Amino acid sequence: MSSLLFGEIVEPSTRALIEDEFDEFPEYTKPSLDYEGDFSVPAAIHSMIFIETKKIRTVFTTCMLEHLTPMCTIKNAEIEVYNFGKYKYMIVFGQPQELIVHYFHDWIIKAESIFGITSDSSGNYQTMDARSKPPSIIRKLSSNSTDFNIPNLEPPNLITGLGANVLSYCIHLGLNNCCLFVVYFDSSPLDSLSVGPLIELSRKLELPLRKSNIQVGTL
Repeated sequence: MSSLLFGEIVEPSTRALIEDEFDEFPEYTKPSLDYEGDFSVPAAIHSMIFIETKKIRTVFTTCMLEHLTPMCTIKNAEIEVYNFGKYKYMIVFGQPQELIVHYFHDWIIKAESIFGITSDSSGNYQTMDARSKPPSIIRKLSSNSTDFNIPNLEPPNLITGLGANVLSYCIHLGLNNCCLFVVYFDSSPLDSLSVGPLIELSRKLELPLRKSNIQVGTL
């Protein structure tokens, strides 16, 4: 371990201060997936929709997933995969997961379109507009020119978690077919007004809505 002293490199008088040995770390072992159902890669994938956070899951469960049976459940990762027909698949994450995305690698590289939907508190949404914020705001980050008439997420806002991981993974693979949507909710109970942007996004993604009228306090 050398030090800089008045422009000169001075070696220590003893090697006792130099750590030649480092703690050995165990070799990385890829965790196994404990799943039930069919986890094989579909023959064709029109779109994959990754969703996370409690509020997003609650809305989607109430409006479209309540009476559906997942085609596959990954029990040790709290993940459910749903087949909506027409080669549309939704991956629902029950808890924050980041490293698990690469298990869907073969699905991702086959998909024509990939979407992530996440949420955050409107208190974390930073904007130059000082006026009062609506009950919910939706913004997007995309690796392509996908528009959906939704504004891009402005800096200095940051995205973390599964949604960011999915988008980053697609960019890493050189894919330009991924779009991440972020819904900022205020602290009020969810109702038809606050979930409106999310319901409208679901229609744009051509997802089968079984219910769209949400009463206050029902979610």
